[in-house]
Amino acid sequence: MLLIPVTAVLVRSQMPRIGYTQCHVLQGQPTLWFTDWIRDPALCVKGKSLDWVNEQAKQPRRPALPPGALPPAEE
Repeated sequence: MLLIPVTAVLVRSQMPRIGYTQCHVLQGQPTLWFTDWIRDPALCVKGKSLDWVNEQAKQPRRPALPPGALPPAEE
């Protein structure tokens, strides 16, 4: 029983160190204290499921455009 709080403390301290962010707003979380860990904070969208996040993460990412720039025309 002692391992549960110890594990929780280790997870909360080590996951950000390896590039993960807590996401509390995804659909289908079993309890108020449950959280998902995701790599891209932009994918933490309220009401979306973890499956949706995984699908988005698998898609190739376009480079970010500077503010006011138009995206290149699709051919």
